[in-house]
Amino acid sequence: MQFSAMAQKQVGAPLPLEELRQLADVFGLIKSFIFGLIIALVGCYKGMTCGMGAEGVGKATTEAVVYSSIAILITNFFLTLVLQRIALMML
Repeated sequence: MQFSAMAQKQVGAPLPLEELRQLADVFGLIKSFIFGLIIALVGCYKGMTCGMGAEGVGKATTEAVVYSSIAILITNFFLTLVLQRIALMML
């Protein structure tokens, strides 16, 4: 019991559980919006620059999926770093 009291004094008063859930919900909405934007932009770009015929459309679709997936993985890494720092500043 003494150890947990010391830890709270050093770190500060923790946020209530409900506030942490709301913060996680907001961060989830931010990430979802950005991921949707990435998918839309890459898909539109690849669709507008695809070649003629079914082969060009198929190739553009495959490239759009691959590029979107890679962009989302990279963006998720950096968004998580930024949002974690924001959450730590709020503690």
